[in-house]
Amino acid sequence: TTLRGEWMRDHWHRRRGFVKAHVMIDVETLEVLVVVTDDRVGDNAVFASLIERALARGVAVRRVLADVAYDMRDNFDPLDANGIEAGIKIGRRATMLSRGHSRARSRAVLERNSIGQDAWEERHEYSLRWMIEYVFSAVKRTFGGGTRSRRRDLMFSEVENKFWTWNEMRRTDLCN
Repeated sequence: TTLRGEWMRDHWHRRRGFVKAHVMIDVETLEVLVVVTDDRVGDNAVFASLIERALARGVAVRRVLADVAYDMRDNFDPLDANGIEAGIKIGRRATMLSRGHSRARSRAVLERNSIGQDAWEERHEYSLRWMIEYVFSAVKRTFGGGTRSRRRDLMFSEVENKFWTWNEMRRTDLCN
C-alpha cells in the first residue's frame, strides 16, 4: 500500500493491510473486470459477484477457469444456474457430497475422477489460466505494484483505474 518500504511497519509494529484486486479476464481479448477490496475479503466472497457483473454487462461467459482455491460448492452453483462450464480445479481429496447445494460440484468431481486430471485439464483448456498471471504482471510492470494514495477508498480507486487504463490501452492496441 505504500512505496516507503516495510521498515516503519516493523519498527512501530503497525499492520496497515493491503489492497486486493479480484480479477476476471477474457482470455481472447484480455479485457479485465476487477473488484478491489482489502485483505480481509476472501477470493470466494467475490467470485459470484464477478460472475454477476460480467453477465450484467452482457458478456457471454462460456467457461470459468479458476485454481483450486475456488473449489467450493458455493462457487459451482452460480455457474450451473447460468449454464457456464466450470473449469475450477478440484482438490485431490474432493468428495461428491452436496449438502444443500446443487449437484454441479458433484458432477465436476465425478468427471475429473472418471477421466483423470490430465484429461480434465485438456478438456477444459485449463492451461489458459496462466493468462491471469500475465495480466497481473503486465499491469504491475506498466503502472507499478504500489499505490500512492493514503486513504483506503482512494487506494481502491487507484487500483481500479490502473486496470481500467490497461483495458483502454489494450483495446487501442487491438484496434491498430
